[in-house]
Amino acid sequence: MNRSARHFVFQLLLSLLIVTPLLAQGLSKRLPVGDFKGLARLEAKISKQKSSDPLFESLLRWDEILREVKEFSKINEGTLAGGEALFSLGRLYESRYASRTLISSARVSAQLYSRVVEEYPSHPKADDSLLHLGDLRRRVFRDDAGSRTAYFKIVDLYPKGDRYDSALSRLGLSSKEVPQTFTQRRELIEKKGSSRSGVWESAVAATKDKKTNLAIETEQVSESASEISKIQKEVEILSKERKKVASAKSKQQKVKKKNQKLLVVIDPGHGGVNNGAVGVGGHKEKDVVLKVSLGVKSLLESRGNVTVLLTRESDHELDLEERTAFANRVEADLFVSVHANASPKKNAQGIETYYLDNTDDRSSLKLAERENATKAKAQDDLQFIISDLIQSGKLEDSVSLAHYLQDNMVQTASGRYQEVKNLGVKKAPFYVLVGAHMPCALVELAFLDHPVEGERLLTEDYQRLMVEALADGIEGYFISRKLLKPTKKES
Repeated sequence: MNRSARHFVFQLLLSLLIVTPLLAQGLSKRLPVGDFKGLARLEAKISKQKSSDPLFESLLRWDEILREVKEFSKINEGTLAGGEALFSLGRLYESRYASRTLISSARVSAQLYSRVVEEYPSHPKADDSLLHLGDLRRRVFRDDAGSRTAYFKIVDLYPKGDRYDSALSRLGLSSKEVPQTFTQRRELIEKKGSSRSGVWESAVAATKDKKTNLAIETEQVSESASEISKIQKEVEILSKERKKVASAKSKQQKVKKKNQKLLVVIDPGHGGVNNGAVGVGGHKEKDVVLKVSLGVKSLLESRGNVTVLLTRESDHELDLEERTAFANRVEADLFVSVHANASPKKNAQGIETYYLDNTDDRSSLKLAERENATKAKAQDDLQFIISDLIQSGKLEDSVSLAHYLQDNMVQTASGRYQEVKNLGVKKAPFYVLVGAHMPCALVELAFLDHPVEGERLLTEDYQRLMVEALADGIEGYFISRKLLKPTKKES
């Protein structure tokens, strides 16, 4: 059998493995099947990536796969394949959280599980989604009432599903003990702590490098000793893999002298005659981002681990080329350009972070065009510089940095304000990042011209939160690269 024939047989078998349980449950009649051949190809790609990168080291590659799965779920919306893809997307984000401790990934995962239940209530993965949603609420978000609510939905809606016993186990109940009245159920849902001690708990295996924590859920009543043993073996395998990755990275990284601190260059966008975005009440981007950048410098240096230099510490004009040239000249370890957003659309809002690369996304290109505000020659040189950046191996690190910055900004702001929109990590040809010899990213703190978000950005409270978030994001990145030891907060 030639290679193409073997590949076809593999895809066919994978399709049958996915479709057969759906048909057995009699649910295929309720939803159209969708493109299961395409789903099989996608699952094969995910499996291959998991084999080569189980710890989500390459966020760049994983982001590409996440986009593919998301697009597939949209194209197959309302079908069995679409529901399966949406669940897979939730699992991938949950795995990324477990490997990289990016809390925004856990939030996205929870949202995706909720969507499966809401949009595909008859799908075989609906009860699986509720179980994962409940586990995330308990393990990550410390929401015991929310987790029990999810488990009770499995008990009520899917009594014949394969997750029924697991839900009962997590609730600490037998099938005969399920409360029937609303009052009894509400009391159990609102009760603090576990219904029975030792029924369900989260086991976290922390490796010596403490780079990430792999959260493993164990059902201590229903899980057999052999299953727990199997999980422990998987942990050992992943731990060994993590050590290999960490060892390889440490050899590639430039070793700092013991008395030499890490150096970060913060770039407050615009300045001088270049106001940047103009928002609510005529307030200018150049002024807001300077305040935040000065705050980041003060906070990071007060913590004693990092030295910070600013491309400008006052309101003066600075060419885009001068900013990265300065960072290169002082041999910075990181370069972060700080900006505030604006849009012709009055309702545009949210936080986003960019790394340097080509894109065909119109909104990203438009933003880059506004931020670049430079001559055509810069754009002509861009393709060559970006290729050089990719070849020099900085792109992966820049993507990782962007994720740590974005995650901390969204998480910090969400803890204080409602309706904080996470616009995510994106790529765009920002000329201010071109030519940097170190990992680099550009952050957009908020939309300065949004009636609510713009006012918020002008407050000392929001600026303080962004200062803390950026400082934590920078340190989080250094810790992930073993260039800083975790603090008590991080470990």
